[in-house]
Amino acid sequence: RKESIDALQPVFVDLLTSKDENLVTAAIDAALQLRMQGAGPQMASLVANGSAPAPARAKAIFALGELRDPKLGDAVKRGLADEQEVVRKEALRQLAKLGPDEATEQLAGVLKSGSIGEKQNVLSILGDMKGGVADK
Repeated sequence: RKESIDALQPVFVDLLTSKDENLVTAAIDAALQLRMQGAGPQMASLVANGSAPAPARAKAIFALGELRDPKLGDAVKRGLADEQEVVRKEALRQLAKLGPDEATEQLAGVLKSGSIGEKQNVLSILGDMKGGVADK
């Protein structure tokens, strides 16, 4: 595992800034599989790059959540304000995992004014939430 991380690390930033969406997504998948803890800042930068492909930015938010990276909170804030629905949906999902109590207001807002896809996402998130938070 360490050898794989050592091999990926020097080229990881270049892969994340590639114009090829499949290459970017594959790099994020590799970082996830390797549990590459040092990848957080680069993935957070990808989320902040509005010209990067939206699916790749959403995947980066997901990866930050899976890796429990400290950059997740900032990435979620950026993702919630993103123009692309796919990014907002993943940011909302991660927000609900980060702080379910804090997410309820945001979830309620999306249920009132979000797109059909966003509303479906909220219902899925609520179904996954534990405890009485979803009942609010």
